[in-house]
Amino acid sequence: MEKRRIRLTIAYDGTAYCGWQIQPNGITVQQVLNNALQNVLKAPVRTIGASRTDAGVHASGNVVIFDTDSRIPADKFAFALNTWLPADVKVQASEEVAPDWHPHFVDSIKTYEYRILNRQMPDPMQRLDSLFCYYRLDLAAMQKAAQLFVGTHDFASFAAGGGATEQAEQSNYESAEKHGTVRTIYRADVLCEDASTINTAMRTPASAEPAVLDSADAVSAAPVTAGPVSAAPVSASTPSPYHGMIRFVVSGNGFLYNMVRIMAGTLLEVGKGALAPDSIPAILAARSREAAGPTAPAHGLRLVQIEYPQK
Repeated sequence: MEKRRIRLTIAYDGTAYCGWQIQPNGITVQQVLNNALQNVLKAPVRTIGASRTDAGVHASGNVVIFDTDSRIPADKFAFALNTWLPADVKVQASEEVAPDWHPHFVDSIKTYEYRILNRQMPDPMQRLDSLFCYYRLDLAAMQKAAQLFVGTHDFASFAAGGGATEQAEQSNYESAEKHGTVRTIYRADVLCEDASTINTAMRTPASAEPAVLDSADAVSAAPVTAGPVSAAPVSASTPSPYHGMIRFVVSGNGFLYNMVRIMAGTLLEVGKGALAPDSIPAILAARSREAAGPTAPAHGLRLVQIEYPQK
């Protein structure tokens, strides 16, 4: 039987793993997935991931491919693999794609989310997937700054070491730019759930929309819709002393090493008043890592999804 190419959508809690890619110094998500595939197919399998998330980073929609001559129906791989995978790694969907389809050689839109729990006291239930921040943040300033990321820019200031990753140079999407540090951001928004909804989660339906804080001074924006996250940008004021769960949601055609975490760290500096919201263009123009804010910790970051406009 000819080889078939199977595409998996995979979700994982990255807390216990040394990132996505197999490496000698610790267990990785790719390693446990390969082990599960070997148990299902009774033979070694080589997997290729669309995004190489770092140690501690989570995902709800990473994409993986592998080739097989198995007769297992494509949509059944998800069920078969989940019986072998640990509780913190699960396949969400499986499907067959063209034999030459490759996640590194097709146009894509990646959406990441960085979560910040802004309240007086830490919540142990949120400790593994959000950054705790006890000081009150200026959300309107953060949203204003986030909007300045939208567009095509040189993001050298927002890259650890100033280099490109995720094999971006192999993509034919804006290939000339992707050899360097230029990326296109389609959406960058700071969203908020009111602190009261965090503290009364047992009385709030899981499907409730995040609270939008009204103000005449609200920052207006028309974000590009990308991914399953939908909520209005935050506004300038709130009666609560803290903001609850803040989410920085960003979509683009590719990201440099630590780029989203540095963007999030820079927005935190804006939120606490250490940087002006209109400083983003100057930081971009500097093309120097020292110009931007700190790298936010890995555990607050999640790869939400990867979209392929032309599958």
